[in-house]
Amino acid sequence: MAELNGGSVAGPLLANEGVRFVFGLPSPEIDPLLARLEEHGIRLGRSATRPPEHTWPRAFNKTTGQVAVEIGNPARAPPTSSPA
Repeated sequence: MAELNGGSVAGPLLANEGVRFVFGLPSPEIDPLLARLEEHGIRLGRSATRPPEHTWPRAFNKTTGQVAVEIGNPARAPPTSSPA
């Protein structure tokens, strides 16, 4: 039986919605997901430069008309404040 991970679940769902590009940065936490996306015709666009990652899918959509998504890197997420 094939290993079940985020990529094997999310890949077909994203592909069915017409997503062909995912923007973000590889990290150990999301590498299994990214490794399986290519099987579904989805490519990774590295977004290590400015503007911030969340604007790349929007810019991609405005220039090409295609759908794209951004995957956040949990290791690089800003710290959140907890209630006192």
